[in-house]
Amino acid sequence: MVAHKLLCNLMIMRNLPFIFVKYLEFWALISYLCPEMIPISRNTSKPDMLRIYDMEKTIIKELLCAIPGSIELLIYGHLLILRIS
Repeated sequence: MVAHKLLCNLMIMRNLPFIFVKYLEFWALISYLCPEMIPISRNTSKPDMLRIYDMEKTIIKELLCAIPGSIELLIYGHLLILRIS
């Protein structure tokens, strides 16, 4: 499971597509470095990435809730004021 998380982090940080896990050259390298590694599919990596996204979203929400007052964001020339209480 640690290898799955590391692979998902690689895909997120380098903005790699889900099809990346199907690249034969990548798995040839992984098989050489770690023969007992079982290849994962796109269907396996997607839920892993969504789990990472949910964890990060929770962390950010907690950080924003800890800030007293309000937050002002300027998005494409429109002012958005978030009141956090």
